[in-house]
Amino acid sequence: MIEDAGIPPITIHDLRRTGISRALVGNMPSAVVQKLAGHKSITTTMRRYTEVSKRDLRDAVTKYRKATGG
Repeated sequence: MIEDAGIPPITIHDLRRTGISRALVGNMPSAVVQKLAGHKSITTTMRRYTEVSKRDLRDAVTKYRKATGG
């Protein structure tokens, strides 16, 4: 059914990655996100469970342009 609709399969790790990414984009301190995720190392949190969406990039460019007058 889902495949017929063209929706890609979603795993629990996909949801976890999205949640961790949203927390970081929402300015939750990375050390807090690390602890909530149960990671021993911040490297694991930052390398494996973060993603930058097109919206994140667009918002960052907009903020940069406003800040620099560009």
